[in-house]
Amino acid sequence: LLLALLAIYLVGLFVTTFVGRWLWRRTDRLLERVPLFGTMYESLKEVLGYDSTKHKFFQAVVAVQSDEGYELGFVTGESPGPDGKQHALVFVPSSPNPTNGRLLLLDPAKLRKLDVRTADALRSLVAMGKTPLRP
Repeated sequence: LLLALLAIYLVGLFVTTFVGRWLWRRTDRLLERVPLFGTMYESLKEVLGYDSTKHKFFQAVVAVQSDEGYELGFVTGESPGPDGKQHALVFVPSSPNPTNGRLLLLDPAKLRKLDVRTADALRSLVAMGKTPLRP
């Protein structure tokens, strides 16, 4: 565990330097060009919000009120509701597998926007709440 933490720290330190950022961009472009893997890699970056040059898959992380409390949700877009007004399309994933879940059509006024990155919210879901949400 200590070696893994040290390795993560060193990688983080490396990619924050000028040479590290240049090398990371080159590696990133190379990974995007790999057949089959490149498409999955780009999609994953888009879903997690790491690719700032493209349209984000999830527009915001929100808290959706339920009978038991609040659930994490991800706003994916807007659509007219049954009353004719614009509603938010919110994906509420299950935990620990965030690829399953449900899509809700909700009044935007009833959503609480959270100041949390998509990647951090997904990490918390996969860790079943063991990883705290940090703005």
